[in-house]
Amino acid sequence: MNVVVTGAAGLVGAEVCARLAASGHSVVALTHRSATVADHRGVIPTTPFGGRFAAGVSRLTVDVTRPDLGLAAELVDRLCRGRCTLVHAAAVTEFGRDDSVYDAVNVRGTAHALALARRGEMPFVHVSTAYVAGANGYERSKSAAERLVRGSGLDAVVIRPSIVVGTEATGAIRAFRSFYVLLRLIVEGKVGALPGRYDALLDLVAVDRVADLVADAVHRFGEVRGRTLPAIGGRPVSLRECSDLFAEYPSFRVPKFVPPEVFRADTLSPAQRRYHDRVVRLYEPYLRDRTSFEDSATRAFHHRRPGITGVAHLRRLLDYCLAIGYLR
Repeated sequence: MNVVVTGAAGLVGAEVCARLAASGHSVVALTHRSATVADHRGVIPTTPFGGRFAAGVSRLTVDVTRPDLGLAAELVDRLCRGRCTLVHAAAVTEFGRDDSVYDAVNVRGTAHALALARRGEMPFVHVSTAYVAGANGYERSKSAAERLVRGSGLDAVVIRPSIVVGTEATGAIRAFRSFYVLLRLIVEGKVGALPGRYDALLDLVAVDRVADLVADAVHRFGEVRGRTLPAIGGRPVSLRECSDLFAEYPSFRVPKFVPPEVFRADTLSPAQRRYHDRVVRLYEPYLRDRTSFEDSATRAFHHRRPGITGVAHLRRLLDYCLAIGYLR
């Protein structure tokens, strides 16, 4: 099988490339700025894509914000003649970016990927997010992208990961972003008080679990055509459980969560106020809501169950971060 993966340098995209190549497929990894494709184990060997599909992973530089992904007409023609499946994982996932960035990459980028898939009659596997309620610009853009997928008329599957974190077995992750940035500020005591509720829930899903589900959807596309499959952690963890776990680590600070309706940022120290304004406020909806997800459709299709969930998985993530020095 020939598979094209956008966002191949990202956390999920790289793991998907590794799995598909290991299964014997010809994978074309589409990247933007990065010249390498690396999963949590290290760099994945690639060769330049010159227009011919070959076993393993080949790489091609693209720009999803441009029609035809910025590719020359000859390369577009070769991709479209390849009888490919297209996995669309390219997205800006960082919070706090300007809405124009989300629109260009997450929304119009999806439209351009769909146009390529339509031209090549490619089955389309779209990597979205479980958090499509629209609490911030990122979520709103992913919701808009899903609407494009559903309105495209193409054969498509939507995969909805929750908060993507390190692997089940070791907690390893290639890049510390989003959740990890907030985690570091908290346990290092740089934000002692945060707006949040102790019964709020965080759904943490291992990156390998997400990639396994995406790869399975590629392999068995006909079984899930037209479906939406949440990729979630199995059991969310409450902020109370997070605080109790942090207290087990002598070097960690234990945060105080203050109900949002009484929290006052102007009472923070100048340093903590800067961290609040730059980072914490972006994650406030995640710290106050008891959001949970139903994944019966995923469980019926994808029989691999999480090997570790909830507090046990979070502990593994923390241990990994300590072992490599990200946390102290």
